[in-house]
Amino acid sequence: MTGESEMAEVSLFEDAGRQERKEAFIELRARGYSLERCSKLIKVAKATLCNWSHELEEEIARELERVYVRQKAGLISSSQAEEEPFQISSQP
Repeated sequence: MTGESEMAEVSLFEDAGRQERKEAFIELRARGYSLERCSKLIKVAKATLCNWSHELEEEIARELERVYVRQKAGLISSSQAEEEPFQISSQP
């Protein structure tokens, strides 16, 4: 994703809280996004994301499994798994 779609994703996180950013990070990492790309998209320092990677390792693995199962079931393709927009909860 580049250009307008990436800009739209970045704007989603301007007012996002810490928990929302963590949830988005889990989803992005499960989809194979690099720490650098995650950092740019959710506006969190790469060093913080390194810490989150360790802290959220199990959650990332569970999300990765969910993506894999959806691919195997034919619900999404590999490219959709990488490009499918993710939702940010509006709950506090």
